[in-house]
Amino acid sequence: MENSWELEQIKMTALMEKEMIPNLDPEGLCIYFAHNIGVSLNEQNIPFKQMEIGDYINSNYKHVFLIADYEDKHCLIDLSFGQFVKREDEEIIVFKQWPSEILKSTKEGTRILNDLIQDGVTTVNEEDVKTYLSSFDGEMNTKDINFSFKNSHKTK
Repeated sequence: MENSWELEQIKMTALMEKEMIPNLDPEGLCIYFAHNIGVSLNEQNIPFKQMEIGDYINSNYKHVFLIADYEDKHCLIDLSFGQFVKREDEEIIVFKQWPSEILKSTKEGTRILNDLIQDGVTTVNEEDVKTYLSSFDGEMNTKDINFSFKNSHKTK
Protein backbone atom coordinates (compact mmCIF):
# COMPACT_ATOMS: atom_id res chain seq x y z
CA MET A 1 0.00 0.00 0.00
CA GLU A 2 1.34 3.42 -0.92
CA ASN A 3 2.30 5.87 1.81
CA SER A 4 1.43 9.50 2.30
CA TRP A 5 1.11 11.66 5.38
CA GLU A 6 -2.71 11.58 5.33
CA LEU A 7 -2.84 7.83 4.68
CA GLU A 8 -0.44 7.28 7.57
CA GLN A 9 -2.73 9.40 9.78
CA ILE A 10 -5.70 7.25 8.78
CA LYS A 11 -3.77 4.04 9.42
CA MET A 12 -2.52 5.34 12.80
CA THR A 13 -6.07 6.31 13.79
CA ALA A 14 -7.30 2.81 12.94
CA LEU A 15 -4.37 1.13 14.72
CA MET A 16 -4.85 3.19 17.89
CA GLU A 17 -8.52 2.18 17.98
CA LYS A 18 -7.68 -1.49 17.41
CA GLU A 19 -5.06 -1.49 20.17
CA MET A 20 -7.60 -0.19 22.70
CA ILE A 21 -9.37 -3.57 22.61
CA PRO A 22 -6.60 -6.06 21.77
CA ASN A 23 -8.08 -9.28 23.13
CA LEU A 24 -11.63 -9.11 21.83
CA ASP A 25 -12.93 -10.99 18.82
CA PRO A 26 -13.86 -8.35 16.23
CA GLU A 27 -17.23 -9.95 15.47
CA GLY A 28 -19.96 -7.40 16.07
CA LEU A 29 -17.54 -4.56 16.69
CA CYS A 30 -17.78 -3.00 13.23
CA ILE A 31 -20.22 -0.29 14.33
CA TYR A 32 -18.15 0.49 17.43
CA PHE A 33 -14.93 0.75 15.41
CA ALA A 34 -16.59 2.79 12.65
CA HIS A 35 -18.04 5.25 15.15
CA ASN A 36 -14.82 5.76 17.11
CA ILE A 37 -12.62 5.99 14.03
CA GLY A 38 -15.15 8.40 12.54
CA VAL A 39 -14.87 10.65 15.60
CA SER A 40 -11.06 10.67 15.23
CA LEU A 41 -11.21 11.32 11.48
CA ASN A 42 -13.63 14.21 12.08
CA GLU A 43 -11.19 15.70 14.60
CA GLN A 44 -8.46 15.49 11.94
CA ASN A 45 -10.74 16.98 9.25
CA ILE A 46 -10.41 13.83 7.14
CA PRO A 47 -13.59 13.30 5.11
CA PHE A 48 -15.17 9.84 5.31
CA LYS A 49 -18.36 7.89 4.80
CA GLN A 50 -19.80 5.12 6.91
CA MET A 51 -21.17 2.40 4.63
CA GLU A 52 -23.23 -0.75 5.13
CA ILE A 53 -22.66 -3.79 2.91
CA GLY A 54 -26.41 -4.40 2.63
CA ASP A 55 -26.76 -1.09 0.78
CA TYR A 56 -24.63 -2.43 -2.09
CA ILE A 57 -25.15 -6.19 -2.18
CA ASN A 58 -28.20 -8.36 -1.83
CA SER A 59 -27.57 -9.60 1.70
CA ASN A 60 -29.37 -9.37 5.02
CA TYR A 61 -26.06 -9.51 6.88
CA LYS A 62 -25.20 -6.26 8.66
CA HIS A 63 -21.61 -5.07 8.41
CA VAL A 64 -20.31 -1.50 8.51
CA PHE A 65 -17.06 -0.13 7.09
CA LEU A 66 -15.66 3.31 6.32
CA ILE A 67 -14.33 4.95 3.17
CA ALA A 68 -11.96 7.84 3.92
CA ASP A 69 -10.67 10.42 1.46
CA TYR A 70 -7.06 11.59 1.26
CA GLU A 71 -5.14 13.46 -1.44
CA ASP A 72 -7.96 12.80 -3.97
CA LYS A 73 -7.65 9.08 -3.22
CA HIS A 74 -9.68 6.73 -1.04
CA CYS A 75 -9.12 4.05 1.54
CA LEU A 76 -11.43 1.44 2.99
CA ILE A 77 -11.29 0.94 6.76
CA ASP A 78 -12.54 -2.33 8.24
CA LEU A 79 -10.85 -3.29 11.50
CA SER A 80 -13.25 -6.18 12.05
CA PHE A 81 -12.69 -7.97 8.73
CA GLY A 82 -10.75 -10.63 10.66
CA GLN A 83 -14.04 -12.29 11.53
CA PHE A 84 -14.41 -13.14 7.84
CA VAL A 85 -11.01 -14.84 7.50
CA LYS A 86 -11.28 -18.60 7.10
CA ARG A 87 -10.47 -20.60 10.21
CA GLU A 88 -10.00 -24.33 9.89
CA ASP A 89 -11.84 -25.08 13.12
CA GLU A 90 -15.00 -23.15 12.18
CA GLU A 91 -17.72 -23.57 9.61
CA ILE A 92 -19.06 -20.55 7.84
CA ILE A 93 -22.71 -20.04 8.77
CA VAL A 94 -23.89 -16.78 7.23
CA PHE A 95 -22.20 -16.96 3.82
CA LYS A 96 -21.65 -19.69 1.23
CA GLN A 97 -17.89 -19.10 1.35
CA TRP A 98 -15.47 -17.30 3.64
CA PRO A 99 -15.06 -13.73 2.32
CA SER A 100 -11.28 -14.13 2.71
CA GLU A 101 -11.29 -17.08 0.31
CA ILE A 102 -13.24 -15.12 -2.28
CA LEU A 103 -10.79 -12.21 -2.01
CA LYS A 104 -7.82 -14.58 -2.42
CA SER A 105 -9.09 -15.59 -5.86
CA THR A 106 -7.80 -12.37 -7.52
CA LYS A 107 -4.62 -10.32 -7.31
CA GLU A 108 -6.44 -7.15 -6.20
CA GLY A 109 -8.58 -9.14 -3.77
CA THR A 110 -5.45 -10.64 -2.23
CA ARG A 111 -3.96 -7.15 -1.82
CA ILE A 112 -7.16 -5.91 -0.16
CA LEU A 113 -7.26 -8.95 2.13
CA ASN A 114 -3.60 -8.62 3.16
CA ASP A 115 -3.95 -4.89 3.86
CA LEU A 116 -7.11 -5.39 5.93
CA ILE A 117 -5.52 -8.19 7.95
CA GLN A 118 -2.33 -6.21 8.54
CA ASP A 119 -3.64 -2.65 9.03
CA GLY A 120 -7.43 -2.72 8.83
CA VAL A 121 -6.99 -0.13 6.03
CA THR A 122 -6.51 -0.51 2.27
CA THR A 123 -6.32 1.99 -0.58
CA VAL A 124 -9.23 1.57 -2.99
CA ASN A 125 -10.93 2.72 -6.14
CA GLU A 126 -14.54 1.94 -7.05
CA GLU A 127 -13.64 -1.45 -8.54
CA ASP A 128 -11.69 -2.41 -5.39
CA VAL A 129 -14.71 -1.58 -3.24
CA LYS A 130 -16.87 -3.75 -5.48
CA THR A 131 -14.32 -6.57 -5.09
CA TYR A 132 -14.47 -6.17 -1.30
CA LEU A 133 -18.28 -6.12 -1.31
CA SER A 134 -18.56 -9.13 -3.61
CA SER A 135 -16.52 -11.17 -1.12
CA PHE A 136 -19.65 -11.26 1.04
CA ASP A 137 -21.14 -13.50 -1.67
CA GLY A 138 -24.12 -11.32 -2.35
CA GLU A 139 -24.93 -10.06 -5.81
CA MET A 140 -24.15 -6.40 -6.33
CA ASN A 141 -27.30 -4.34 -6.61
CA THR A 142 -27.50 -1.45 -9.05
CA LYS A 143 -26.25 1.17 -6.62
CA ASP A 144 -22.91 2.66 -7.65
CA ILE A 145 -20.23 3.35 -5.09
CA ASN A 146 -20.40 7.11 -4.56
CA PHE A 147 -17.07 8.64 -3.65
CA SER A 148 -18.52 12.14 -3.29
CA PHE A 149 -17.57 13.44 0.14
CA LYS A 150 -19.57 16.67 -0.09
CA ASN A 151 -21.99 15.22 2.43
CA SER A 152 -19.44 13.20 4.36
CA HIS A 153 -20.53 11.41 7.49
CA LYS A 154 -20.37 13.48 10.64
CA THR A 155 -20.25 11.60 13.91
CA LYS A 156 -22.41 12.98 16.69
